[in-house]
Amino acid sequence: MALALGTRAHNVLVWARAWLLPPVPALAPYGLQRLVRDIFHVSGLILFDPLTGQIQGLVLNVAAPLAAGLATALHALLAPAHVGLSQDLHRGHSIPSSYKSVGSGRAVAASGIGSSRM
Repeated sequence: MALALGTRAHNVLVWARAWLLPPVPALAPYGLQRLVRDIFHVSGLILFDPLTGQIQGLVLNVAAPLAAGLATALHALLAPAHVGLSQDLHRGHSIPSSYKSVGSGRAVAASGIGSSRM
């Protein structure tokens, strides 16, 4: 069972890397370990629609060094799904009031993998 989970985790990382590379070719030299360590640990918030429970938007921590590149890749990936993306959140500050009015204001701390609260 652990082997199957490890294989699936590896496959998800390979797929994620393939999805992120076309909009941000600068990520090409990143291996899987660096992808997890540097890209997937960009902190932020996921905003949900209160009626449908669908993702309505993402807010990335603008203080994260790689947030701009990740935002470019996520924007290209999520635009067809009409998911908004912002880099407005600063470390130590709460989510801007304009985002609280979007949906129910219910937000979950997230960074893709290895969530951490800002």
